[in-house]
Amino acid sequence: VESAPGISPTLAFIESVTAAEPRAYPALGLGQDIRLESDEIDGGALLHEDRFVHLCAFGRSRVEDESERRGSGPTMQRASERQRRRRHNRTLH
Repeated sequence: VESAPGISPTLAFIESVTAAEPRAYPALGLGQDIRLESDEIDGGALLHEDRFVHLCAFGRSRVEDESERRGSGPTMQRASERQRRRRHNRTLH
C-alpha cells in the first residue's frame, strides 16, 4: 500500500509530540495545563477528567528559521506581556 504524499513528515511530527516530556500545572479553570517541550517541538494541552480538551504543538525548527529570516526574536508573547503592552498603549493615548 502506497502512503499519501507528505505522510512521513506528519507521522514524524506526531511522534515528536508524543515523545516530548510533559509538565503538568493546575489550569486556571478546570483540569490541568500540560506543557510539552523538546528539541523538536513546543506545545501545550488542557487535560480534564483524563481527556484532552485541547492540544497544540509547533515544530521548533520552523519557528526558529522564520524568526531568523525576519531578523527578530520569537513572535509569541506571554499573555501578561500582551496585557502590559495594551495598558501602556492606553495610557499614551
